[in-house]
Amino acid sequence: MKTILKKALEQSAGRKFDYQTKKDFDKMIKEDTYFSVIFSHEFAKAFWGEEQEHFSKWGCCKRAWKGHITIMVLEEDPINYLEQFIKN
Repeated sequence: MKTILKKALEQSAGRKFDYQTKKDFDKMIKEDTYFSVIFSHEFAKAFWGEEQEHFSKWGCCKRAWKGHITIMVLEEDPINYLEQFIKN
């Protein structure tokens, strides 16, 4: 889990999302506060991008990052959901 989260944060760094220092990352993991980061709009926009759109099952069009946050909320393990979008 820690590796996936770190890769996701690194992938988002430099895309209007400021990845914190290793000390802050370790504190976030220890205190279990990473959910506030991965569900933030700033992280989602940086991770999935703002331009891309997708259609939900209801047929309405919305920004991809909003759709991914919606899906992550419903996932049992949102970190595993992030893993499939990490670029090698």
